[in-house]
Amino acid sequence: MNLTLKDLGYLLIYLDKQTNILHLDWNENSENIDEEEYKHSAIVFRDLVLAHKNSITLVLNNLQKFKYVITSEQQNFIAEQIMGVLFANGLEKMALVLPEESFFSQVSTEQVTDEIANQNMAESKVHNFTSTQDAENWLLLK
Repeated sequence: MNLTLKDLGYLLIYLDKQTNILHLDWNENSENIDEEEYKHSAIVFRDLVLAHKNSITLVLNNLQKFKYVITSEQQNFIAEQIMGVLFANGLEKMALVLPEESFFSQVSTEQVTDEIANQNMAESKVHNFTSTQDAENWLLLK
């Protein structure tokens, strides 16, 4: 059973109550967002995890339909102000399912993963995947 926590129109954030994995599901509308909306979505995500920090420790960020290209400034913001804060407050693992079609979105997403690992020494806590099933399987490994 899924519990919707936030629907931004281009991003649905929900909790899978069976696995206790927080899901971020981006859709094609992400192509039309601007820098402020992207930053807002990151802050909403961070604040939701912090509000449930005793129970949310696993995140699956499904970027298969993600169309937004993340700038290098935003990559640093995500690594430092979002993921750095979350890993310092109990987040254990985050799996990213990479965009399928958009080469630039895929590259910018991979760069965010690298930046998170570099900034937060969290290399073993963040992994990229090409399928949601592989991502979920990795998250559930103890």
